[in-house]
Amino acid sequence: WALLSVMTGVVSDNMLEVRQAQEQKSSDAWEEFRDRLLQMLTEVFTAADKDGSRSLEKEEYVEILTSPFHVSRLQKFSHVPIQDMINMFDWIDVGGLGSISFEDFVHGFDWLNEPVTGKSLLKLESCVRQRCCVLERGIRSSRRQVRTVDVECHRQFEEAKQALEQAKTRFEEQAEQRTADAEVLEAEAKVLRAEASKCWTASVSASKAEERAQIAAAEQRARDAAARLQEEMPSHGEGSSSRSLSAMATRLRGGVQAAFRP
Repeated sequence: WALLSVMTGVVSDNMLEVRQAQEQKSSDAWEEFRDRLLQMLTEVFTAADKDGSRSLEKEEYVEILTSPFHVSRLQKFSHVPIQDMINMFDWIDVGGLGSISFEDFVHGFDWLNEPVTGKSLLKLESCVRQRCCVLERGIRSSRRQVRTVDVECHRQFEEAKQALEQAKTRFEEQAEQRTADAEVLEAEAKVLRAEASKCWTASVSASKAEERAQIAAAEQRARDAAARLQEEMPSHGEGSSSRSLSAMATRLRGGVQAAFRP
């Protein structure tokens, strides 16, 4: 049993070394293949990218796949049907932007050529989880931004509401003050109108009284003139009667004119 155990250990060690050597050889071969594939994809992408924008639009992508030379180069590294390569553009352009980058081009070509294994499925699951995590972080960030904007909008709304209420209060106070001032002015105007009416009435009364006094004075002067004429008439003869009458008429006119003189 001891000899069998030793022989088993030796065989196991040899098998492990052979396996490691094969894995290293496969890894080296894969790295070499990967380098040559990346170089070929770079050359194909550069040939398709005529405007040098480091991105391919669908027209450029489809045009490069119609070239027999480039199609033969791609099929040397992959046995993917040409129609799958054409459809790959729509599969990669998940955002519907109408263009793909060089990284998207290489990544899509890798997925088309990788066989369906547990490793590839795990890689796919990991990629989906990473995308979901990025999406969740973006959603959380958007929610925080929305809450921040909502709080800011609510604060600005409250400030605007308070400012409007203050403006309304000031307007009402000013309106009340102006109404009170108008009432005071109206009362003062009534007093002034009453005083003006009294002054006008007094002025009219004074004018009428002065006019009556002037008329009375004129009448008195006329009476005095008539009395003097009566006194003078008997002292003269008939020859002077005409001159006396003329003088009397002149005095009467003077008395009347003096009566209505201002």
